[in-house]
Amino acid sequence: YWGLAAKDPRSYGHYLSQRVFSPLGIRNHHFLRAASGDPIEAAEEYEALKVKAGGVDLQLLGLGKNGHIGFNEPGSSPDSRTRLVEIAASTREANAELFGNVADVPTHALTIGVGTILAAREIWVIVSGSSKGAIVRKVHASPQTPDIPATYLKGHPRCIVFLDEECARRGGLTS
Repeated sequence: YWGLAAKDPRSYGHYLSQRVFSPLGIRNHHFLRAASGDPIEAAEEYEALKVKAGGVDLQLLGLGKNGHIGFNEPGSSPDSRTRLVEIAASTREANAELFGNVADVPTHALTIGVGTILAAREIWVIVSGSSKGAIVRKVHASPQTPDIPATYLKGHPRCIVFLDEECARRGGLTS
């Protein structure tokens, strides 16, 4: 979220640190600088860092109920790069619990673009909960389209999607 530091308990940086990186002992990761400053400069800084590092080995993603990946909401271009975006109302509503109410959810986020994501050597998408079953089914059945940004992942040679049992069942991907 634009305006939140990676250590803010409501940020995805904090979420990932607490639930993924620290438990697994992963130290080599990078968060977008989204707390303050110029968002264009922060986006350019991330893209330059990615190039300097030789690219991204593993991109870890979730999936939004509207098919967004990162904060690449419906309408995002497959060649989009790191940038400041407006967060869709449905995404803000889905995240209201973290902030107490929807009015306090930031309206903008700094996100890596779909094109930036697709440049990673490997992509893992972790999707959990029965509420995500419908969008998993829709992504699976749809051609690549900006209306459902996650469909662009279908063209990546090393994209792995991890579903929990409830999500897979609701998505019609198990019997």
